[in-house]
Amino acid sequence: MEINLSNEDKNEKRIKQIIRKKDREKRKLKTIIYVLTALVIVTGLYAYKSQESYMEAMENQYNQAFYELVGYVENVETKLSKAMIVTTPEYSTQTLNDIWREANLAQSAISQIPVSGDLLEQTNKYLNQVSDYSYTLSRACTNNETLTEEQVNNLKQMYTYSKTLKEELSNLSSDLQADTFSWNDILKKGNYNLENQTVKVGFMDNVNNNLQDYSGIIYDGAFSDHITQTVPQGLKDNEVTEEEAKQKIYTFIDEATVKEIKSNGLGNGTIEAYNFDILLSHEQLGDNYLNISITKKGGDILCMTYNRDYGVETISIEEAKQKGREYLNKIGYNNMIETYHMNENGSVIINYAYTENDIIMYTDLIKLKIALDNGEVVGMEANGYLYNHHDRSNKKSSLSINEAREKISPLVQIISERQCIIPTDWKTELLCYEFKGIVEDTTYLIYINAENGKEENIYILIDDENGMLTI
Repeated sequence: MEINLSNEDKNEKRIKQIIRKKDREKRKLKTIIYVLTALVIVTGLYAYKSQESYMEAMENQYNQAFYELVGYVENVETKLSKAMIVTTPEYSTQTLNDIWREANLAQSAISQIPVSGDLLEQTNKYLNQVSDYSYTLSRACTNNETLTEEQVNNLKQMYTYSKTLKEELSNLSSDLQADTFSWNDILKKGNYNLENQTVKVGFMDNVNNNLQDYSGIIYDGAFSDHITQTVPQGLKDNEVTEEEAKQKIYTFIDEATVKEIKSNGLGNGTIEAYNFDILLSHEQLGDNYLNISITKKGGDILCMTYNRDYGVETISIEEAKQKGREYLNKIGYNNMIETYHMNENGSVIINYAYTENDIIMYTDLIKLKIALDNGEVVGMEANGYLYNHHDRSNKKSSLSINEAREKISPLVQIISERQCIIPTDWKTELLCYEFKGIVEDTTYLIYINAENGKEENIYILIDDENGMLTI
């Protein structure tokens, strides 16, 4: 049966269709809005993360440039300290060239730090003058000219300013490590205006004010890289078997303290040695082992390590040095005296050098690590001694100690002097006079060749709570 709708019904039907259509369009529009909103949010988050990653990368880059600057300025200070007491043209040339290079590198590092140029004006000016002046002096020294009194005074003034610059950089470095500011904050502000941040002092202001009147197993001593020979000279001629080497262990370690010895075979280094792991009687199985290497030729100890925990320190450094000497005498290394030492987390590493006829052989070196809780020797390394020890009875000096002393700068107040053997970069060794002297608050070690009076080297001696080191 066909139903005929009235006009009113037809209109109502069309209205409902229109309403449904509009509802569909509204839902579609909402969907589009939601999608677009989501896209905007995702895009924004991605951009934010990208920007965050970029800012982090830039912060790391600025930090690297800053820490490089700190290192270069420290090197300038060290080299200037040496340059003002050098007396020979040859060594002056080398030292001044080093200053020139380090000052240039410092300027390059500054250019990568986001601080406006006017705030670094005095710092850049200072480094530029250090660079230019040291280069000029080095050219003169190349022509065998010695530094004049006025030039030495200029270097001394530069050195004074370099200490100020290093100190301010150290202050800023501490703030940087404590996260009290960031380089990106500086970039946003456009300059070094950090009044609302927690930097303790205005670094650049301090530097500029101080420079504005200006018109430079462990590190273990002056000759820590002491291996001078390609063929070991301190090894005995006889060879020992692995079993004989195992028995030799009791020469170096009290047999009563040994629970178990495990052999690891023969190592193939320049000095062949049998390697052993030793479990001590007070250690539980699988805990800390003592490792020791015994040379195939001669059956001497090459190295030993025992990485145990340390208790409360009861042994002084002087007592540790004495215990080290006693240990070396016990195992057959006589006439050894301590030179440099460095404290290390409950232990101390001490260098002992061989002496003969009042001559100290910095090449014949043994390092001991001594625990400060009970004075036990927990480490030893004898490479220097085994590589270099040999008869030097034919070593004679052509220069008297008085003649050598005359080569020292008059600025230096000499407090001790002795003869020594030092290594060179050419795998040879030199007989020298070692002079220990002071200029103001800095202590130096100066080495004068006992054959020709040449100034061979200068070190700055640092003696503090961390140990006695050289730079």
